[in-house]
Amino acid sequence: MQKIDISPGQIFDGIHVRLLRVATGAITSRSPGWCRCGYPEFILIREGAVRSEFKEAPGRFIERPAPSIIQFPQDSIRRTWLASEERAPFVSLTFSARSDLLFDLLGLLEIPDFIRSVEAEEIMCRMVPLAGADTLADQLLVQGLLLRFLRVVVRFCRERWFQEVTACIDSEPGLAFSPGELAKRCGMSRQSFYSKFKQATGMAPLEYIRRKRLREAELLLLDGDAGIGEIAEKLRFSDQFHFSHLFKKVYGMSPLSFRKAGRERNRQLYRS
Repeated sequence: MQKIDISPGQIFDGIHVRLLRVATGAITSRSPGWCRCGYPEFILIREGAVRSEFKEAPGRFIERPAPSIIQFPQDSIRRTWLASEERAPFVSLTFSARSDLLFDLLGLLEIPDFIRSVEAEEIMCRMVPLAGADTLADQLLVQGLLLRFLRVVVRFCRERWFQEVTACIDSEPGLAFSPGELAKRCGMSRQSFYSKFKQATGMAPLEYIRRKRLREAELLLLDGDAGIGEIAEKLRFSDQFHFSHLFKKVYGMSPLSFRKAGRERNRQLYRS
């Protein structure tokens, strides 16, 4: 009998996992359409970078570079398109996980928007040739891999420090957080915090904060008429020249060029 330790004092026995779908494909430059997730869906981006938007939360974007696993909640309506490169190969995985008491474990968990785990990536890739497995040996292998994957997901859900610190940064991207201050909030040494944060996101804390500010700048450029200097000041960049330099380094174009191209692209997306 399988057991999953959800949190201290919360252990579920008799876990039943069932593979619903595993597939491969590539996100291309074609205009994206909306799609609904009937179950929680995990998508491993193997190359490039993609951006996703949720219909129920307009303006909320998830952007992740490869390799990353993006999690889309059950019943969410979203669309995904390229953030860089010409295509982004992916592996998608959908499965159910229930206990003997019929609890939907994936529904109980507060799964983060993205998971960065070499183990989880390897599991998803190993699942691909097992789609449609009809031998007992293959079916048992699928069960074992899904249980391993579920344990990785649970492990990420238990990393509350990470969810709290990223929520803090995301809520106030214009504030001048320092790695030392963030480490203190988590009750860690600066070195331990840096190591854990980079392992979880693939970025150093200051780079994450910088990217978050640029993401906020992107929304301000697309949805408002604020000047470049005004945006730079609001998001705590040293000056508009520093802001423009960093923006061009990440997006490949100046803020003004991005505003023009982005508004034209959004008009095309919403026509489709």
